Amino acid sequence: MTRTGVFIFVLCLFTGISFGQNKEIDSLYRLLADTKVDTTKIKLLNLISWELAHAGKHIRAIETATEAKDLSEKIDYQSGLSSSYSKLGNVYYSQSNYSRALDYHLKSLKIAEAIGDKNQMGVAYNNLGNVYSEQGDNKKVLEYYEKDLKICQELNDKAGVAITYSNIGIVYDELGDFQKSLEYQLKALKIRQELGDMEGIGMTYLNMGSVYEDLKDYEQAMNYSLKALPLLKEFGTRSDIGIV
Repeated sequence: MTRTGVFIFVLCLFTGISFGQNKEIDSLYRLLADTKVDTTKIKLLNLISWELAHAGKHIRAIETATEAKDLSEKIDYQSGLSSSYSKLGNVYYSQSNYSRALDYHLKSLKIAEAIGDKNQMGVAYNNLGNVYSEQGDNKKVLEYYEKDLKICQELNDKAGVAITYSNIGIVYDELGDFQKSLEYQLKALKIRQELGDMEGIGMTYLNMGSVYEDLKDYEQAMNYSLKALPLLKEFGTRSDIGIV
């Protein structure tokens, strides 16, 4: 979907968001310096890696996740190792290196399944679905998103269920099954409204606008895009606003 009229918002929000991210990273580094327990260090390193990647600092994100990986291997902390592989996979995904991303997410999944960590399994399923989406393998995408959905439902993770419904809806949009796409987006919307997830509501409106544009219902497409814009402006991230 082609979207316009958003660069003013990007320019206005960039400084504040960048400052906020750096402040969060600095706070995590201070916590890390005061931490003596290795498992806690690993969790913090993985979190810092995620924040660095989100801020576009990919080299430092890889270095930090690798440090967490090495420490996890040293103390045989399998949960931390699975998370480290996940963080590495996400950085390479953001760099469009899908083969390396796939390798790391599969490693993460293998460990998560071995230790029965359902939360990390769900994360891996979602990440694998995202990678296969970029590779255009919609059969694999749906397979992994459906697995993620099942895990989220078992864990009663309503936010996760909403995300996965929305992701599945996007796949059906790409497959040309627009009615099924809207059904899944409406399922996501209902949960996000119940949770009061304003950013999620905005993203769902955005996805629905995209479906209506594919249906050539431009009035509805514009309607949902305009409903998304104020929510993403107030509650969303810089990347969200950049695609309105």
